[in-house]
Amino acid sequence: MKTYGTFTAFTASGNGAGIVKLPANVRAGLVTLNLSGAAAANFEVDFADAQNKSAGVGYITSDASAHDAPFAFGVDLIAPVLHDRVRTFLVSGKGKWTMQIAPMDTAPPLPLTGKGLGVFKYDGKSALWKIQNHGPADSNFIFSQTDPDGIGVGIDEFGNYSGTTTVDAGPSIVEIDSAGTWTITPQ
Repeated sequence: MKTYGTFTAFTASGNGAGIVKLPANVRAGLVTLNLSGAAAANFEVDFADAQNKSAGVGYITSDASAHDAPFAFGVDLIAPVLHDRVRTFLVSGKGKWTMQIAPMDTAPPLPLTGKGLGVFKYDGKSALWKIQNHGPADSNFIFSQTDPDGIGVGIDEFGNYSGTTTVDAGPSIVEIDSAGTWTITPQ
């Protein structure tokens, strides 16, 4: 997925608050946060600009199984023009943490079933899909497909969901956020 840029994956770590600066050539990728001890209870990573001000395009918190699951940065269905502003990750919280930052091409291919959070590659054709989520009524289900230009498909519902949508041809990134299980059925 060279359309998202390539770079050598790297790891940053710390204890408590910290700043992780992205190399100049990194514009999009995956970040996986691993927390230990007290960090798992109250932790946040804000996507920030070069002056360490919030870029307004996302953050990772320690709730909703956020740690040990990859999150995409540099792509967003809502605000694609803001993503060039992500130059640092601002870490706040207590405890030890490790952050792995890798290129988008390290994301696994999109499976047809899964559970919880995930970031996946989709290189297929435009298609009609039935998407189902089985989760708690008070939990959010998000499905987003974004191409390198920030154009894509989005679903944002609570609890159980069943619907049909057209997905765009790849290459693209699919992000799924579910507190339950999800299924994709090509139509």
